Amino acid sequence: MIRFDSEADLETFVFNNIEKFSGVITAGGDPISHHRQLSLPSYGCTDIVAIEQSEFCDKSFYVSIIELKNVPITKTHLAQLCRYMNYFEKLADKSGINIDVYGFLVGPKTFHGKDSSDDVFLMQAISQVSVVEFGLCPDEGFTLNTVDGWSKSSFDDADHSGILELMETPPKEEF
Repeated sequence: MIRFDSEADLETFVFNNIEKFSGVITAGGDPISHHRQLSLPSYGCTDIVAIEQSEFCDKSFYVSIIELKNVPITKTHLAQLCRYMNYFEKLADKSGINIDVYGFLVGPKTFHGKDSSDDVFLMQAISQVSVVEFGLCPDEGFTLNTVDGWSKSSFDDADHSGILELMETPPKEEF
């Protein structure tokens, strides 16, 4: 696979083409602004932040934090993204502005084979985080694919009745 020469080159490419990736690495609308290397006091510096205004309320915004990696994604990268997301969640609480925060962790094809499945499960468990793999090849150009829908291959064939019964049983009174 072809790679960008540096993470900065990847960032420049995505920043300059952000409109092309709406809904894949942004919350879904057209950003009213996007910012590169935005410094978050005490939290670090984001790669790209896209801000979209809610169509329902003037004081409501969607903030998409796009963290780009030119190397395979790791749990440390996920923690970095979550730190930036936490900043905006705290900012929303403090300012009274409604901010829905979404995180997009973008890197080259990382998750393949059984050894990486627990990493994918971890990243899928964080509801506002999407993991997106990019490809760069002469035939297809630049591609983005969201990594999701993972489950153990035996899930559909398993008997889940015992677990489901636990959810139907009324709680026992404690004495």
